[in-house]
Amino acid sequence: MEKAALFVVYCGAGYKGMQRNPGALTIEGVLEEALGRAGAIGSNGCSRNWLDWKRAARTDKEVSALGQVVSARLYLTPDLVHRTNEFLPGSIQLLGFKRVPDDFSAKKMCDSRRYEYVLPVFAFDPRTGDDLEEEFLFDFERFNQILGRFLGTDHSFHNFSWRVRPGDREARRTVVEFRAADKIWIGGSEFVRIIVLARSFMAYQIRKMVGLAVAVMRDIAPVTTINRALRSEVDVIVPTAPEVGLLLDESFYHDYNAAASTPEESRIALGLEFGEAMQEFKSKVIYAHIAHREREQGIVAKWLPSLNAKNYSALSIC
Repeated sequence: MEKAALFVVYCGAGYKGMQRNPGALTIEGVLEEALGRAGAIGSNGCSRNWLDWKRAARTDKEVSALGQVVSARLYLTPDLVHRTNEFLPGSIQLLGFKRVPDDFSAKKMCDSRRYEYVLPVFAFDPRTGDDLEEEFLFDFERFNQILGRFLGTDHSFHNFSWRVRPGDREARRTVVEFRAADKIWIGGSEFVRIIVLARSFMAYQIRKMVGLAVAVMRDIAPVTTINRALRSEVDVIVPTAPEVGLLLDESFYHDYNAAASTPEESRIALGLEFGEAMQEFKSKVIYAHIAHREREQGIVAKWLPSLNAKNYSALSIC
């Protein structure tokens, strides 16, 4: 058996997250079963400790990924990708793999994770009634100024996760990039594409940051609410945006790649090596699913009424 880094894309629809959970349908559970059937784990299977199974990120229920990396000890063959994909559903694909040093960990050696969140343009429109007769023009400058308040190093994100207290070390996170990148058309509807980059994120952190930013954009909360929510001594209940629009865009391994001990053939640069396949999967599978869910179920449209003073009264306090 050899240590390998597996490069996986998936649409999170119908799955209870990335991490394996007995009794639940998860991405890891399906992937591990496919690898076993393909002969990469062996006919008798192996314990997860022996496999040394690690993933770059734990994506939540319904969240998708283009840049997921899994490291494990496996039986590697040239046709591993083809054989494994034969046992995977169309919502999960193995793009490729690389042999890596035995001490490689997809989790510990990942420098940063970049996520993307797509939201229909109408979600940012604060107008009601007769005002809706005129076209809403999404204001990139204003929204990016709002997102910019999350950047920096001296922030406590305890209000943007769960089971995290103000003084906990894990609440301290540094968001490197947070911006509305562009507008895109998906399935006949216009969406705003939001990019966020950090070393790591807590559970629900991105969805809560987006939720609060949308509340500010819709004039439900003053922009100073963001500053208050990032202070370690303040407890604020903030809204959580729907999970369906969130996806792990890429996992980065800059320090690992730059290390003198890293063989050139083991270096990881997903976007450079698999960019075309990643974008095709994003467009045909992930984006298509997001547009379908909104068109058929109105996920975001049903969420927006919860952004009010009754549910989040603390948002109106400056």
